[in-house]
Amino acid sequence: MSEKKSLAERRAEAGLEPEISPARRALMEAQLRAAEEDRRSGMSDDTQAPVDEPTTPWDNRINHYQMRMLDTYSKRPGYEMQWIEDADVGNYLRRGWNLCRPEDYGELVQVLPGEEGNTSVGYIRRRELVAIEIPKERYDELIELKKYKARRQRDSGRRQFREIAKANDVPFVDNTKIDGRKD
Repeated sequence: MSEKKSLAERRAEAGLEPEISPARRALMEAQLRAAEEDRRSGMSDDTQAPVDEPTTPWDNRINHYQMRMLDTYSKRPGYEMQWIEDADVGNYLRRGWNLCRPEDYGELVQVLPGEEGNTSVGYIRRRELVAIEIPKERYDELIELKKYKARRQRDSGRRQFREIAKANDVPFVDNTKIDGRKD
């Protein structure tokens, strides 16, 4: 009957490294505990700040690596904000829109090279785009007006197609369902 060999002897026969000394093992366990404590507190190493927000699941609908160049830090309640080209500013101002002021919306989230401190102009600008705002009630009225004009244009086109079909003795078939109705 063979004598039972110790773990160190079996490791040596197998060509493996010798067993870790108790002092080395204690040091490694202390380092592991410190790393685990750092992970729990949100610190992965000395150069990284603590994580304030929990992570969220990956969302395939958005590009997580895309810069949010037009995001602002805050939204002004009761107003609707849009970005337009600077050439169209005059037209929008005549229709009741106002330029967004940095004190109402804060700074832009992303800072691009060459645009550091570019808020001295009195309004929010990003390259050729300008941020404009309008009260929410007026914005809703403009949207309803656009919908009304689109409906009138659609109905006018249908009327013309019906007249052409009738003049040519061809049946008019309209299978489109827009706004939940069928004419």
